[in-house]
Amino acid sequence: MIAGLAGSKLVKFFFVALAGVTLDVLLFTALVALGARPAVASIISSAVAVSAAYVVSSRNVFKVPMTPLRLVAYVAWYAVSITGFSLAIDAAVMHFGGHPTLWKVISLPISFLINFAAVNYVILRPSPVEPAP
Repeated sequence: MIAGLAGSKLVKFFFVALAGVTLDVLLFTALVALGARPAVASIISSAVAVSAAYVVSSRNVFKVPMTPLRLVAYVAWYAVSITGFSLAIDAAVMHFGGHPTLWKVISLPISFLINFAAVNYVILRPSPVEPAP
């Protein structure tokens, strides 16, 4: 049971997401330290992290060929997801109070599950004409 869970797509996706967030934060911090404006640093670090996560997810988690259409869909989905959850966090702080970091932490498991569902069932879903891995 535990061995099956450890090899599941959900667990693999979790570790890819964790690595992506880590890469994003480290690159963001380095770019800011080098003098980049935070907004520019965030756009660059997010783009690099999402692109890297796409490569790892498509090859190692979902085992589908990387295509330009899948990359665009993956990046577009994460742009919408990140924007939506950012606005939800802002709204929660405004309406309910509390520290923004608390709302961010609360949002993480929800966003993780929604992102997994979108990627697993829509974006990186194998096409019926693709050979099985």
